Amino acid sequence: MMQKEPFGVLWGEGSEAIVLKKVNEAIEQGDHIYAVIKGSAINQDGNSIGITAPNMLAQIDVLKKSWESAGIDPEWKSKSECITCSKSRRI
Repeated sequence: MMQKEPFGVLWGEGSEAIVLKKVNEAIEQGDHIYAVIKGSAINQDGNSIGITAPNMLAQIDVLKKSWESAGIDPEWKSKSECITCSKSRRI
């Protein structure tokens, strides 16, 4: 029952799930496709001055690997740029 003027705090818990499926299976089964993962890459930051200051060369390397994995020309500008590290301060 909802109150007209609620009072207090109610703590809760929640969870999420992402279901991944091969794109050809999703098409065959008539699923709505929200996104397609074309490629991926991982790395270890290596030597840096701290967790909040990523190693620039390692960041460049993982981006190049992800573009290669996806078959994307790095000169092509896209929304993939939003996933890059946004550290712009001088350290």
